[in-house]
Amino acid sequence: MKKTLLIIAVFSMLTSCSPTIYYQMYHTKPVNDNIIVNENTLIFEDEHCVILYDFWGEYGDFGFLVYNKGDENIYIHLDECFFVVNGFAYDYYQNRIYSNSSSSVASTTNSYSLSGSNSSTFANVNASSYSIGTITYGNAYGSGNTYKNGYIGGFSNTYVSSSSKSVSTAEKMVVCIPPQNKKIISEFCIRKSLYRDCDIFLYPKKTDKYSLSFDSSEESPYVFGNKLAYSVGESPEMIRIINEFYVSEISNYPIEKITKLVPKSNCGRKIEGQNKRVFTQSGPDRFYIEYNYNTNTTYIEH
Repeated sequence: MKKTLLIIAVFSMLTSCSPTIYYQMYHTKPVNDNIIVNENTLIFEDEHCVILYDFWGEYGDFGFLVYNKGDENIYIHLDECFFVVNGFAYDYYQNRIYSNSSSSVASTTNSYSLSGSNSSTFANVNASSYSIGTITYGNAYGSGNTYKNGYIGGFSNTYVSSSSKSVSTAEKMVVCIPPQNKKIISEFCIRKSLYRDCDIFLYPKKTDKYSLSFDSSEESPYVFGNKLAYSVGESPEMIRIINEFYVSEISNYPIEKITKLVPKSNCGRKIEGQNKRVFTQSGPDRFYIEYNYNTNTTYIEH
């Protein structure tokens, strides 16, 4: 009985100390009606280009795809493009130098060995030996018995050579997109720190409130977007776009509330005995931050 109680106590301690995974889920909405939200993408379109967003993932991926739907080159002027968060602007063009390097190593080894002996019979035998480098010489002599001399040994030389090369590339200030082609521009994530508010618990239980909603960009604690500038063909005219979003809902969930286990599959066939955990709430207008109960969580007070 005592042993059973001890096992139960140890199990309880282990399970209580194991970290519980939580997710802070963010829902977003466009500030203006110029962006369409569908099942897979957030879409902005004007007469020259289409811009696609998909925030889904941890911290929110704010990379975007630009498709040139016209008949002339589109030039995106990164030095006049900004990621803006709550009124703070961050430069897309940062005048960086990218370096790619490669190296190779080659080695060659030459080995040599020596050996030999001869013998005669003498009655009495004396022996001696001496060495030069890694080669050892030995001899024995006498009368009425055996006379021997010989040598054994060897040496090797290893030659090692290496070479390396590096190519440096300057960051482009202007990105060109040919007609009927597309490019991805990726630089920023939306948010890395947890939002903390007394109206929602950081570690909610089943009876606690999970979500906090914001009806407009004026009420939202987090408004973000792009200010982009591009030109078309040889025209000097600069076309400016503002794609702006706001966080409309923030929710804190334990892992069981927002994910489920489903069978793994390969080419449409289920793999027996293997499962994976997937989100039950996902979409291009959402993103999340994962955090644990038993870690020192960093968050921002509001």
